Amino acid sequence: MLAVNLPAIILLSALATSLMIFSIPERMPRLRTYFNMFSAISIVVLVAALVTGVYSGIEYETRLPLLPNVDLVLQADKLSLLFVSLSAFLWCITTIYAIGYFKKGKNLSRFFGFFSLCVFATLGVALAGNLITFVIFYELLTLATYPLVVHKGNKASLQAGKIYLTYTLIGGTVLLIGVVWLKSMAGALDFTSSGVLASLPDLPTRELIIIFALLMIGLGVKAALVPLHGWLPVAMAAPAPVSALLHAVAVVKAGAFGIVRVIYDVYGVEFSSSLGVTTFLAFAAAITIVYASVRALYQDDLKKRLAYSTVSQVSYIALGAALAGPMATIGGIVHLVHQGLMKITLFFCAGNIAETTGVHKISQMDGLGKRMPVTMTAFTLAAFGMIGIPPFAGFVSKWYLGIGAIEAQAYWVLLVLAASSALNAMYLLPIVYRVWFKPAVSTSVKKVTTKDANWMMLLPPVLTVSLALAAGLLANSQFSPLYWAELIAQQEYPTLLISNTLSVSGDHLMLGTLVMIPLLLALALLLPRVGAKLSLLTPLAAIPALLASVFLDAQQTQASWLFFGSEFSIDETSRLMMFLAASLWLICGVYSLIYLSAGKPRKLFFCYFNLAMSGSFGLILSQDLFGFITFFTLMSLASYGLILHDKTLQARIAGTSYIRWVITGEILLFTAFCLLYGLYDHTPLKPTGYHTALSLVLMGGFGIKMGLLGLHFWLPKAHPAAPIPASAILSGLMVKSGLIGMIKFMPSEPSYDLVTANSLIVVGLTGTFVAILLGMMQRNPKALLAYSTVSQMGLLAASFGIFMHQPSDWMLLAIVFYCLHHGFAKAALFLSIGTIPLMAGSTLQRAAGIGLIILPALAIVGLPFLSGGFAKTLLKSTWQDYIMLSTMLSISAIGSTLLMLKLLYLARQIALTSELPSAKHKKLILPIGATLAVMLALPFIFHDIPGKSLPSWQNITALTWPIILGISTWILLRKVKLENDMFGRFSQFSDHCKDFFQAQRQEQNQGKSQATQSFFNKMTEHNYINIWSNKNRTVVTWHNKLMSWHINQSIIIVGLAMVLAATLYWG
Repeated sequence: MLAVNLPAIILLSALATSLMIFSIPERMPRLRTYFNMFSAISIVVLVAALVTGVYSGIEYETRLPLLPNVDLVLQADKLSLLFVSLSAFLWCITTIYAIGYFKKGKNLSRFFGFFSLCVFATLGVALAGNLITFVIFYELLTLATYPLVVHKGNKASLQAGKIYLTYTLIGGTVLLIGVVWLKSMAGALDFTSSGVLASLPDLPTRELIIIFALLMIGLGVKAALVPLHGWLPVAMAAPAPVSALLHAVAVVKAGAFGIVRVIYDVYGVEFSSSLGVTTFLAFAAAITIVYASVRALYQDDLKKRLAYSTVSQVSYIALGAALAGPMATIGGIVHLVHQGLMKITLFFCAGNIAETTGVHKISQMDGLGKRMPVTMTAFTLAAFGMIGIPPFAGFVSKWYLGIGAIEAQAYWVLLVLAASSALNAMYLLPIVYRVWFKPAVSTSVKKVTTKDANWMMLLPPVLTVSLALAAGLLANSQFSPLYWAELIAQQEYPTLLISNTLSVSGDHLMLGTLVMIPLLLALALLLPRVGAKLSLLTPLAAIPALLASVFLDAQQTQASWLFFGSEFSIDETSRLMMFLAASLWLICGVYSLIYLSAGKPRKLFFCYFNLAMSGSFGLILSQDLFGFITFFTLMSLASYGLILHDKTLQARIAGTSYIRWVITGEILLFTAFCLLYGLYDHTPLKPTGYHTALSLVLMGGFGIKMGLLGLHFWLPKAHPAAPIPASAILSGLMVKSGLIGMIKFMPSEPSYDLVTANSLIVVGLTGTFVAILLGMMQRNPKALLAYSTVSQMGLLAASFGIFMHQPSDWMLLAIVFYCLHHGFAKAALFLSIGTIPLMAGSTLQRAAGIGLIILPALAIVGLPFLSGGFAKTLLKSTWQDYIMLSTMLSISAIGSTLLMLKLLYLARQIALTSELPSAKHKKLILPIGATLAVMLALPFIFHDIPGKSLPSWQNITALTWPIILGISTWILLRKVKLENDMFGRFSQFSDHCKDFFQAQRQEQNQGKSQATQSFFNKMTEHNYINIWSNKNRTVVTWHNKLMSWHINQSIIIVGLAMVLAATLYWG
């Protein structure tokens, strides 16, 4: 009997705790602390016993008569266990935090008494067995939380409490009317898995719809559905523990939980759908998600921004319930837990910041990461989870909601999720940028120290964010919230299959180890005392992957508990790409140790370096959607840190452009992968058929990383701003990740998707030639090489388009071999930028400096007997059925020759003003030489590639004439000074424009007239305009509208016109 009444025992324990704490005098804080902790831990133990019992098949129910035909029912089912476990655990964590937060204060016995009473009401809401019991505890929750909101007793708190009470009491009244009305019609309203109303025939449909609306309005107040959300941002006047409790455990979760209960256990999901009420709820949730995210953008107060974030995120739960499908149900229910873990972390961190520094405004948080590293690390990780970045728990929720939207054929929900992810990034990532990448300013209200918050305020956010990460990483295990959500959904949808295991299969764990070594090293670099020394091990982290790519046979490893069931495998294609990746990481790691000076910045550089290395290895080996996008994202975000390493204005502008394009690409890939997984019977890998729209979305997502024309704007900014070894990795390897994704997930049936194939050919070839023109206008050698990369990736994109027409293993190997050639040659060119001062040294040094540039340059243009010659011969052989395209490949070599000659010219100009080479420059010859050695040996290392042989005389002629013509064109241009007059002056004009835009950024608070005046003075000085006249001054009135346009944007208009024309021609 005692065991069966365990739900009642849990509630009575929480109630007794509240009453006891009320009676403890203020002068006995230690007794209050001990009792608080003992009670919180006891409740967790009791809830654990309840979970174990239900899992073992025990049925728990307590039924007490309340009124005639009205019972107070407490029961434990799978849904209530999910919420009661979350409430009990987070109560315990929040209790620890609150004790640390309120080390000194007034009326703390009153606070902790109502705090426990609030949790008592929340547990009652979770364990309620019918709608009447639910309403009783729901209203008690309103009364118990009011004293917490007004605890500070100041004017803002009292006003917040008044608004909170007004909203919730009106909402509670509306809810009570709906419940009483429904009780009079349907009798007992016990919660059942199929819905109590679904089994009652002849109920009036119109009244049921009206009652449903009343219930949703009453519950929607606490769930903060728009326009019933107004109390929540105002309630942020409460202390941080209260804010955490309101957002993650108690009030808003009670409203969302009630919505789930009504739809699934009162009305029944099928009956609700037949009434049509879920459609209106889905639209209301979608509006709330987008509207609240937009409002969050404009909040400078940190807690208010997080409050609007809560309004948006909690509506994911309502959206999942309203979509009425097994996958959407899982997504909505699991977000109940995931959002709680992530949001409580954010509010804990906000409290730490306020208590430690006195800072409440986002605009005052610059550089806080250095002062509060633990707090801000937890905040950053939780923010990533809220955005939905894999592998955090937030991605799991959005993934299932996306699949559920496709399952319910509500494709518009994908647009809502995409918009939400973009807006989440827009209001959370600027905070992350401020705290980590902006210099610290003295805006602290409290005395500045080097100390983070006390341990009782640090332990809770570290623990909750770790669980949020584990919930994503171990999503497929039996201990994850996702597993319990699937069990709950299975009650509503008995045909739903659950396959959660902890097995690991495969010959051995070698493939997973290759990914883990650099990842663990990156984490070890964060250790305070040994991190700097461990950075010396960075090149060694790539050696196991290099050995595996050379000696390891094809094999497969499956870890069903990781992500959604992760699978690593290595085949011929991934072996070649792994050889490229491991070689470049090893070489660039050695180069970085020489190039970068010792110190903390270098340690952080190598931390990002190793994270990016791990991500690149993972995406090459991953064969499942979730694993691929996780490692793809890891590499992309880590690269942001590499680009921002120097923290110059140029680096910040480049980093901003890069991260915007990265987030756009991630959203496109998320949408495409949801469609891919949902439309093809949950097939985790490439199906045989594709919708053209899906292929085009994939092309956009991967094309951003590849730098396709129109999606390339981040690339010419990132390369000049990043340190040289980072630029070498970006161009030599990371842009290839887009092509790797295309190989893994784009269609492979002959001529199945001609639209996407032709689009790749047209965009690729157009980008090849446009990038050459833009490259010739550059004065920075790294920018020139960036446009050369855009040009070369255009060729690879066109080649993949041809592959989509006529797929074959031979054609795929030709594309991959070209990737290897370009990766090593382009990396060598970037690395050689660091040795340009050698050209100012002795004769031998000058010869070495020139040779380090000329040799990879000759490979890029395709000189016979070098890797480029072999690669282009192989590639051209796959284009033999497309004579016109094959001719364009040869013509592109003329442009590449011009670019390489311009590079030599720029290097010579830089060398003329360089200081004499130092010992560091001489040491850099070693890693560059290793790169060139591998590049030269490529044709002999991979001798088993079919069709590769010494080029014939005909092939030698075909490779040589574009080079000769390119050299002749360069000589002619230099002879008539056309290159200097046309490209040089256009480059100078572009530089003036860039200076103008940067000056405007710096003068945002001072007006823009000075920047505009300076710009036109330079134009007049260089005869771009003849006179500063009144007519010229009219341009000033339009410069704000044109401020965001660079020269490149005008080029893209022409390029897109060419794409359209060519597409029509091919059609």
